[in-house]
Order: sequence, then structure tokens, then C-alpha cells
Amino acid sequence: LSRDSVAVGFSAGRFANGEFHIAPVDAACVTASRAALWIAERVAAVVRATLPQLPVWDKPNNRGFWRQLLVRESDAARHAVVVLQYNRASLVGELGAEHF
Repeated sequence: LSRDSVAVGFSAGRFANGEFHIAPVDAACVTASRAALWIAERVAAVVRATLPQLPVWDKPNNRGFWRQLLVRESDAARHAVVVLQYNRASLVGELGAEHF
């Protein structure tokens, strides 16, 4: 997996026959806010910078580090919640269980 092929986006379609697709989030996306796009771009840059030491999640084989990004926003409260899911088990192998 190359740094250029890493995408932060939406799961597109269903997971079948070991294949799934990620639809990239870009300015043409009408379901994501400008703030969510900004966050996704920054997270994608961090993920690319940490490859190959922290690989993206390999769904068919259930391994990797970076798993999922979730952005929820409230216009009324003017705040966002960002949840970045990762696989802790991949770090335990690197750092040892005593760190967790």
C-alpha cells in the first residue's frame, strides 16, 4: 500500500468477497461540511506520514493500526466531536502490554 493510495473517506458499497471500497471525501461531497473535510485532510496527512510503521486497517485480515475516523458536528452548539479509532493491539506488540 503506497502513501498515495491512502484515502480518508466513506465506505462505499458492501463488504463482499474480501473487497470493499473507500469513496474519497473531497470538495464535491455534499454530505460533509467544510470542517469535516478539513479534519479528514489533516488526518489523512498524519496517516500517510506514519506509513508503514502504523499501517491502515486491513479489513479482510483484521490487522493494521488506523481503523476509522468519525466527525460529528453541532451547528447549534458550534462544536465538533472527532473520534479516531485505532487498533491498540498493534501497539501492544510494539511497546509491550505494560504501557496499556
